[in-house]
Amino acid sequence: MKLLGAVLVVCAFGGAGMAAVGELERRVRLLRDMELVTERMHTEVCLRLAPLPAVLRTMAKEWPRYFAGAESTADRLADVPFAELWSACVRRIGLPSEPETAMIRLGAALAEGEPPERAFAGCQAELARMRDRENERKEKNARLYLSAGLAFGCLVVIVLV
Repeated sequence: MKLLGAVLVVCAFGGAGMAAVGELERRVRLLRDMELVTERMHTEVCLRLAPLPAVLRTMAKEWPRYFAGAESTADRLADVPFAELWSACVRRIGLPSEPETAMIRLGAALAEGEPPERAFAGCQAELARMRDRENERKEKNARLYLSAGLAFGCLVVIVLV
């Protein structure tokens, strides 16, 4: 019975380490998705010359995970400035503060009439830097988190037995 308890304790701490690694992977994936979102928006705005309400609708259709309410938000564009609507959509995603700020700045730049090419290039470069930094962090810490979880589990078992 003690052996089973010891195995369960080690597995629980190992699971905590795996959860930490999963969070690192989630952050990298989220940043990559935001890069893809901005690439798609770039296509819509710069190549198809789609108006901003249509871009919001496209984002809602193609990225419902992130832009679930954007389609109804697009209908309010006549009453509320695009930058405010875009900010609300981005805040609902639940991004960390740095990427959220970059995405909100993109919306503000588009609303203020900054050349779209420059606005998208700046945002995509920022997101790529953040993704590379997070990926580096993940590569550096993934084994550490898993090993630390298992090691703490073993330590707890030793103390308890």
